[in-house]
Amino acid sequence: MKAIELSPKKNISGEIYVPSSKSITNRALVLASLAKGKSILKKVLFCDDTKHMIKALKMVGIKIEKKQDTLEIYGTGGKFQTAKKELFLGNSGTSLRFLTAIAPLIPGDTILTGDERMKERPIKELVEALKETGIKIDYLNKNGFPPIKVPYHEFDGGEINISGEVSSQYISALFFLATFGRKDTIIKIVGDLVSKPYVDMTISLLSKFGIKVENINYKKFRIKANQDFKPARLEIEGDASSSSYFLSFAAISEGTVKIKNVGSDSIQGDKNFAKALELMGCKVQYTKSTITVQGPKKLKAIKNINLKDMPDTALTLAVVAGLADGTTCIEGLETLKIKECDRLTALYTELKKCGIKTEITASSIKIYGGTLKSTDIETYNDHRIAMSFSLLSVLKEGIKILNPDCVNKTYPSFFKDLQKIKIKIIKHE
Repeated sequence: MKAIELSPKKNISGEIYVPSSKSITNRALVLASLAKGKSILKKVLFCDDTKHMIKALKMVGIKIEKKQDTLEIYGTGGKFQTAKKELFLGNSGTSLRFLTAIAPLIPGDTILTGDERMKERPIKELVEALKETGIKIDYLNKNGFPPIKVPYHEFDGGEINISGEVSSQYISALFFLATFGRKDTIIKIVGDLVSKPYVDMTISLLSKFGIKVENINYKKFRIKANQDFKPARLEIEGDASSSSYFLSFAAISEGTVKIKNVGSDSIQGDKNFAKALELMGCKVQYTKSTITVQGPKKLKAIKNINLKDMPDTALTLAVVAGLADGTTCIEGLETLKIKECDRLTALYTELKKCGIKTEITASSIKIYGGTLKSTDIETYNDHRIAMSFSLLSVLKEGIKILNPDCVNKTYPSFFKDLQKIKIKIIKHE
């Protein structure tokens, strides 16, 4: 499919279940593989990112059986088989970072690589932290970037220093390896830690598999040696990042949308996206398992908001802000440049094409709004660009989303699910 366009519609309303969380699914896949015995994961998300993780784990000897949306994973307690060929991980950042950290447990040399964009996404801070423990990792192309070669290495534990300012996934990844240290591991964070809720998510999931992590003010994390890593039964909750798009359709159209499988009990920080919409004049209601947003007659700008703890929703909020009355400044976006594309530059470029005036810095975007224009949205093979700019497509005829299949990375049924809230899809082959 070359492009998709949405028919203009007001008062978008309905109830919807979003797909299961990609972030939880990929963490649970690793944890189930590290545990010894059979774990059962229910309501697993099957998308490009999770399929890359599943394939890689199978290549290092993990038995995984699929029964509809349930996986039975036979963990080996950290004892893997040598990978017979390189582990290709597409553009799945979570897969690359998590597997880099546990690769020292795999006999022989393990090569981890991905597509062309992945080779532009930095991994230096994680690699240097692992090197600090004596693991001799080699860059096979460009220094600081994949592909990399990781040798087998018995992990001693001890102290590890790592920057917290690039990606919280580095810290989550180190937790996985630290559980196999011969002695206690202390992870010291240099600078501020971005995306803290994702670290909290990892700690919460580790506890379900019997592992405790001591969090000392997000500056130090202590993982004691000789903890009993247990298999678990886990049902994956709905994806809070994915819910942001549907809640925003209500916000921009004076409609009402209820998400039926993400609520106040969620372990995902992105559940708080609805609170940002509330600042823009929306009525918001949370229950333990649902979020409901009712859009206002006129959206208000947010003078200043920091999304450092939920950067995956930044694109969505920026697009909504382009329709608000006034100027919105979104800060805390320094990690957007190393995502699936340079999302800050992409936001600036595509919003400008749509007639919305913006300014960007290295870590922020200021949105002034404007009059919507018909245009083709370049998605840069980034799922979140495609889903966020779909909001504008439903307001203005002729806004086409190019390469819509890029949503397969995390949400293969996105455009199909839009029809559940009565949005008509126009396909351009």
